[in-house]
Amino acid sequence: MSSLLSLAAVYGIYVASPGPSFVIVARTAIQGSRRLAVSTALGIASGSVVWATLAALGLGVALRASPSLQSASQFAGGACLLIMGTRILREAWHRRTAPRERGTPRPATNRRAAYRAGLLANLCSARTPLFFSSLFSSYVADDPSDPSRFHALAIIAGMSTSWYVATATAFSLRATRPLFLRVERHVDACCGVAVVYTGLALLAAGCGLQRPTG
Repeated sequence: MSSLLSLAAVYGIYVASPGPSFVIVARTAIQGSRRLAVSTALGIASGSVVWATLAALGLGVALRASPSLQSASQFAGGACLLIMGTRILREAWHRRTAPRERGTPRPATNRRAAYRAGLLANLCSARTPLFFSSLFSSYVADDPSDPSRFHALAIIAGMSTSWYVATATAFSLRATRPLFLRVERHVDACCGVAVVYTGLALLAAGCGLQRPTG
């Protein structure tokens, strides 16, 4: 039980750390709707469960044992985030040259697309499988039949879902959303730069130019 509590504490710090997933949820809540943001949050939580399950099955160990596989993972994730960040920056630039009228909604999207965006944002993170691998190796028994593995997956699923749904709700509140909409273009610019920077760092790591810092 104590090992699972330690796992929950470490994962709580990790999931609350700002990153591309947080950026995508906050941006969707500000510029879209609470329902779309919650769908995005559920997509991110699903990605966390996928990575955690793969780590429980030994994917992290395989990545650590194969530098070429790890580099390919970093390169693919970096390219994905770079494309995502570039799109965000392009939208911010378009609003600079042709700003929307106040109250004019963004082009509608559906909850399925929002879910896919969240899932993709999480799956593109090359640090995630290595983190979960370290988490499981530190706090979960090596025995595949040990029920603590399933308990750990349940904890990760619950904490990830709770955190990102709470984030979606906070950024879409009527009291706070108008404030963010006033600086919508600046929010997009900051989000885009953060995602592009992360993508470039992963690309550089994948090419062997540097080691990713987080």
